[in-house]
Amino acid sequence: MGGTSGIFQQESRDVSEFLASIPLEKPQGRIEARVTYHDPCHLRRGQGVWKQPRELLKMIDGLEFVELPEADWCCGSAGSQLISHYETSTRVLNRKMDNLESTQAGYIASGCPGCQMQLNVGIRQRGLSVQVVHPIVLLDRAYGKR
Repeated sequence: MGGTSGIFQQESRDVSEFLASIPLEKPQGRIEARVTYHDPCHLRRGQGVWKQPRELLKMIDGLEFVELPEADWCCGSAGSQLISHYETSTRVLNRKMDNLESTQAGYIASGCPGCQMQLNVGIRQRGLSVQVVHPIVLLDRAYGKR
């Protein structure tokens, strides 16, 4: 039985992967902020997408990109893991929040709605002033600031 990730990878593309594959004009606007990136498991492992979101973020003037320690480690959401294995999920999230705090970022970008929800839970629990965004949202803001 062959792996399904190859089929999934061939039949669908992440927006970051698509945008990185076409000629893309550099945004004219600036965003003065520090940003880090969390790799969703399905993108990094399933689709092999991890460089592209970072490349897009680095196109934005004023944005200071800081690599998140263990960026490719799960945030603890893992689909239904948050529900079925709550204690394990919480431990994984706490480690992710420790790493997030070490970056002193004002934004954490991630291309997965499940990860975004989980990251928001951790941020609220710790009282951090970090915004969770899709990387394309920051790119869109930079294009809108002409």
